[in-house]
Amino acid sequence: MFVGVLLLSCDARKDEDVEPIGTTEFLPEATVTADVSEGQIEQGSMVTYAIQLDKPFAYPTQFKATLAEGSSEGIRVGQDVVLGTTKIAAYTTSTEITVSFPDDGFPQETLTAKIIIEPTNATNAANLENDLSTKVYTYELLNVNSNEGLTVGMNWNQDQATDIDVVAYDSEGSEHSFVATGDVPEVEVLILNTDADGTYYVGIDPYELIEEQFEFNFGLHKPNGETVSFEGVFDNENLEQYTADVSPSLETDTYRLLKIVKTGSDYTISQLP
Repeated sequence: MFVGVLLLSCDARKDEDVEPIGTTEFLPEATVTADVSEGQIEQGSMVTYAIQLDKPFAYPTQFKATLAEGSSEGIRVGQDVVLGTTKIAAYTTSTEITVSFPDDGFPQETLTAKIIIEPTNATNAANLENDLSTKVYTYELLNVNSNEGLTVGMNWNQDQATDIDVVAYDSEGSEHSFVATGDVPEVEVLILNTDADGTYYVGIDPYELIEEQFEFNFGLHKPNGETVSFEGVFDNENLEQYTADVSPSLETDTYRLLKIVKTGSDYTISQLP
């Protein structure tokens, strides 16, 4: 009996034509696309970034959103911007990551956030063919405040004080409005454009202190869109330097920190004492 062996040509399946998956010789290239590419964005918004590999990889690759150099100095991670993380699982090619810009209502100057989507560390960066950090997404964060009056926001050092309430008084020292939510910051439209013209004062009740002195800052949004800010240190051991009022709503003494002169929808603001 004759037994023959038939050899078939495999020229069409040469090794060099088959791209291995998961080797360091053939790294995937990542691309990132954002549903809001750049420009102005209102606080309270969220941006979603889609990350796509051009081929699967044998190892998971983790990514993070980073606040890049050139962002506003006063921008607060966790308050003004929340940066997400994500992972592309092994042998898959896509994922999404989000960055949100919470609206705490606090009036402040327009902030600039520069966002980079990049691997979380050197190991994950080594899984990619290209460097993602060269692409920066730039956003201007716009306040969302009422134009029906003067929005007053107060923030403070929470390591020094737990709860501060804010009260507005008219020129006679009578209580006009207040905000006492227990939130940080405290924010409210304390004077409406329809209120009587004249002089008003904003005082605070240092309701619950950790230290006798605490750092604070005010942000005020005018109906014309202008935002002004003031900062200082409140000294609860030297209260005689402040003008005191009595809040019938809060049943406590308060201390004036701002003077406001209202003319229609125009507000002139100065810091006291």
